Amino acid sequence: MPQKLAGMTIGGNSVKLVVLVLEDDKSFTFEDQTTFNLQAGSRPSAYCYIRDQINEYLRHRHVSCVGVKESALSRSGMRMSHLYSAELRGVALAAAAAACENVKLTNKSQVSKNFGERKVDEYLGDDKWWQERSLDSIQKGMREAAFAVINHFA
Repeated sequence: MPQKLAGMTIGGNSVKLVVLVLEDDKSFTFEDQTTFNLQAGSRPSAYCYIRDQINEYLRHRHVSCVGVKESALSRSGMRMSHLYSAELRGVALAAAAAACENVKLTNKSQVSKNFGERKVDEYLGDDKWWQERSLDSIQKGMREAAFAVINHFA
């Protein structure tokens, strides 16, 4: 039976989400992509609102598993924007955990070592790789979100 999966990346004040269907033959079918932006104003209220949006989106699409790109250390140092992104990532993780039974964290450096023969960024930039999997309709800026879940099932 096909399974609905979602991949999620969080950065700045936005959450990028891609929904894929894992078919019985282990291929992926693209279903949807969207970006949720944090509202201006009170951060706690904005976090509550975006949590509800993500939760409703995942439930409405009957997503059973979400892959979320983990936080990573910055070589240029930690700034307030990194902390705000980490807060938003926590909100997005809580929304995903409330909406579906399985949430998997994706560590980009670990995936680069264990998935295929290339680094993640090389897959993200390889149009042919996405075309061969019939996933070329995913916007380039959303590929990392899709890859956050693809690597767990491919």
